[in-house]
Amino acid sequence: MTDMRFQGFVCDFLAFHKRKSHPPERKAGELLSDMAESGQRPRGRKKESHESTLSDLGVSRDESSRWQREAEVPAGKFESWVAERNAAGEEVTQSGLLKIAMAERQKQREATAEEAKEEAAMFRQPPKLSSTLIALAFSFAVALA
Repeated sequence: MTDMRFQGFVCDFLAFHKRKSHPPERKAGELLSDMAESGQRPRGRKKESHESTLSDLGVSRDESSRWQREAEVPAGKFESWVAERNAAGEEVTQSGLLKIAMAERQKQREATAEEAKEEAAMFRQPPKLSSTLIALAFSFAVALA
């Protein structure tokens, strides 16, 4: 059934050129991601038994990767970008969408790095004791002995 959904994006392609608001590659990227997550096609280069492979769908690895990156752009951001482009009388292009996708990935990386820093800070070793405190502890240990 998913193969039919994937192949159906040709209709979206025709509609896109009429209204210039929904690149079919974005929808294809969503479908490819869904297929990979549900096990209907392999992720990466794994050679397991699946219903469909990229070559079965007539899609190259580069196309799959590019389309999935486009699909990662949040729907709200995508729709506002399309509206801005249409209002300015400019084309909705794949390269423009990929720039937004790259910016989103960068934001995600930065957020992940910040979370990792915060988590690491929780597990840092306690601050080193001052030399005065060490001398005091040593004097106390000697006095007890």
